[in-house]
Amino acid sequence: MMTIDGWPHDVTATCGEPNGGLEWRFHREHTAFSHFEFDLRFPGGSETAQIRAPLKGHAWIYEWTGRRLQRDGRLSLATLNQFVARTPSRIELWAELLDANRRPVPQANARWIIDEELPMSVIADDLAVMLRSSGRLDARVRLDFNDSQDHHWYVSEFAHELDSDPAGLTPRPAVLDPLARIVGRPFADAARETDFGPYGEREQLNPRPIDLNPGPGAWLIYLRANDRVLSRPRVVNGSEAPRMAPTALGRAMLSDPSERSAVLAALVDRALADPGHEDSREIIRSIAKLAVSLNGLPPSTFDVFRLLETFPLLGPMILYGAAANEIEPILRLADNLKMAWCLVPQSYWKEAWEVWGEHFSATFPDNLGDVAKLMTGKRAALLHHEPSLAPLLGMSGSSEPITVIANSFLNRSGDRIRTEISNPFRPRFEALLPNWPFGRQFWRAADAPILAARIARGEMTEPLGDDELTAIKDIARAHPRYFTAAFAAQFGAW
Repeated sequence: MMTIDGWPHDVTATCGEPNGGLEWRFHREHTAFSHFEFDLRFPGGSETAQIRAPLKGHAWIYEWTGRRLQRDGRLSLATLNQFVARTPSRIELWAELLDANRRPVPQANARWIIDEELPMSVIADDLAVMLRSSGRLDARVRLDFNDSQDHHWYVSEFAHELDSDPAGLTPRPAVLDPLARIVGRPFADAARETDFGPYGEREQLNPRPIDLNPGPGAWLIYLRANDRVLSRPRVVNGSEAPRMAPTALGRAMLSDPSERSAVLAALVDRALADPGHEDSREIIRSIAKLAVSLNGLPPSTFDVFRLLETFPLLGPMILYGAAANEIEPILRLADNLKMAWCLVPQSYWKEAWEVWGEHFSATFPDNLGDVAKLMTGKRAALLHHEPSLAPLLGMSGSSEPITVIANSFLNRSGDRIRTEISNPFRPRFEALLPNWPFGRQFWRAADAPILAARIARGEMTEPLGDDELTAIKDIARAHPRYFTAAFAAQFGAW
């Protein structure tokens, strides 16, 4: 109920059910707006004062216009900036990644305390990392307020699907974005994005199928608005047979979909068997070029990036062969795959360093000083973006005892450590981890860099479970200072 007292003249309200006099009734579950807007009319009727007052109700997610997002509504990474979470009091917002069967994924969750209002754009990076860590294009994160109400919303990678019918492609739901454009990538040269023109106001207001013949062979078609990918990529076959792809990677990507993953794995396996060969370097550079070109497309769009999870030499070979300005987007691939750079054993980093060092030395035999600067520059760029790699790249680690580093971490950040999540590292790896001299509720955070360092040193070859990998990446991201210091100290503790 909203009541206006003390105003002797007319009042006009934009929402609510009139209840006699200057009263309006609102139903909590069905009210579409977060604010009550009304006009106070002055005598004579020519002037008004516009007033906007918040409506107290359940915690909810709203559009910035004030309209409620329906229960079980869907948000996307590209549209998060259009929404805001509003609460009647201090309440926790909970997010959890769902697996393909809609069950929560262990360790893949986050929470934020909201005191009346939180723009969803503030937590967009956290949601993107959680969503993309699954390695699935159709993954979803479920949002829920910790207020005993059974209200959920879902975040997905894309806001739209491109439905296919004989007449073409139709965006579902309808697109309302003035910057939307139709773009595509040919499988034969997937690093090349072609702009087919705007998906303009006329098409958006009167949706009709996109009739597109992109060119020879198979293409990925999607809608883009600057660096935001609006729709899930859709495979479209051109009217002509595919032409010869310019690279070995392109030829592998043109394989039959049922065989493509195996063909790509065989290609990478062959390249890494002799990584110094010219053909191998060409394959590795093609993968790097594709990675740098993504511009908002998740890496899981392309099967070839999943091979970074199973071929540990591939990542270091790509990075040391990349230009300095390409290193950061290549490192970002790990955020969206089931891998972490700090878990790649040191032997592979050393091998990649030697392979590329020998290549550049043979190419520029009269400029070995410049070659040395080139290689050390690549290493410096890697460390700038991923400091935890220092011991893997031959840099000395901390001389402080690990217990001192851990105690300093607790003193500095104890109130920010999530203690409600179970520790996935114990009892499975109990023998490899310290018996910490502080509360067990902090051991998950303390254990993560220790186990990571033991894996990187080659002391453990047993594969990590998804929950263990997720926890290591979560701690590395949430507490980078501690993770880097403890990882280096443990790595150097021979």
